[in-house]
Amino acid sequence: MLQRAMLIGYRSGFYGDDELHVALQMVSTAAAQALGLTQYGIGVGRDATFVVLDAPNAAVAAAAPPQERILVQHGEFVYPGTPSPLRKLLPH
Repeated sequence: MLQRAMLIGYRSGFYGDDELHVALQMVSTAAAQALGLTQYGIGVGRDATFVVLDAPNAAVAAAAPPQERILVQHGEFVYPGTPSPLRKLLPH
């Protein structure tokens, strides 16, 4: 989804942080809302499925999506096949 946000930002001329945040919302919360997914997002009682990545803010993640990511799916860490410096952020 980060790549989709990057493409939306690029093709729409979104260059500022606020505009790139809109692109991220378009591919995440707005898309979930359009699909009728009521339990989407981080909150008590929800799936706890999200991605951990190394970016200083959401706009940077959308403008230049980092290659290294760690998936947390249903509250469980799904580690990538290759070593990642992001692992130091996770519990052992």
